[in-house]
Amino acid sequence: MSLITFKAGKLRRIPGTKILRADPAKGFISMTRDADGLTHFQWGKRDEMDAPEDDIVVFPSECTFEKIEECPNDRGYMLKYPSSTLSLFYWMQDVDASNDQIYASRINSIIREQDYQESARSDVATVSDAMDMDTTEQNENITQSQTNQEQLPSSDAQDSHMNEASASETVRNLLNNISSQRSLTTVDLADVLKPSNVRELLSQEGAVDQLKPYLPPDTPATVEAVMEVLNSPQYAQALRSLSQTLNSPNGLEVISALGLSLDESASPSEVGALQFLKAIARQVKENEDRKQQ
Repeated sequence: MSLITFKAGKLRRIPGTKILRADPAKGFISMTRDADGLTHFQWGKRDEMDAPEDDIVVFPSECTFEKIEECPNDRGYMLKYPSSTLSLFYWMQDVDASNDQIYASRINSIIREQDYQESARSDVATVSDAMDMDTTEQNENITQSQTNQEQLPSSDAQDSHMNEASASETVRNLLNNISSQRSLTTVDLADVLKPSNVRELLSQEGAVDQLKPYLPPDTPATVEAVMEVLNSPQYAQALRSLSQTLNSPNGLEVISALGLSLDESASPSEVGALQFLKAIARQVKENEDRKQQ
């Protein structure tokens, strides 16, 4: 369902600088709501809106659409994520500049006022209802998870590149921070695997090289380049989507499909995302123990 659409172009950063340059391509900014009730912020060229270049799921309190005060023509705007160092930049292309602020206000209103009828329910119920995947979609997700698992580096390759003892300690520290929240019923991976937490893992020898095949093309094999990816809105969105999948009623099946072992003694309140993190910690420890034998 379309919520708003207006003419806008992209502002692109000149590599190695903080200077933005207007892309002359004619485009649209559009806000839509999909069948699952998720709200999308999209930008695409006017003849390619069926495959938008930017397609970001936005959540209340996570981002705002703000005017760029330093823009010379006074018509630059950005989708800003307060928790991220990166933003997405655009310039208004409507002939009538008086509509610019009206469009911006409407976008912010849509982001803030998303109608989540499940707000009175528990976090677990909210995530479960939001997923509402049919059997076909569940099977596709599990099959895709199995394919991804086959592509992961073997434990032997990991042993040759990383100090697993240090990695295991880092993972355990993350989980200890989670466990300190006694009222916890669900986990958002965007909070646990936020860039500041992941940086410590990246410092391990060989970690960046291992991640290279899974990074955007042409990403330099440096910690700082990887941190730029981790600070992007796309990374936060991917973590949010994975959290929703893991916390859905089918989350434990997805964990098993990834080849991770489940803790059958886990508390019923420990939903998928938390069990996912603990399963990774157990696997790291098992690899560490095998290496020491």
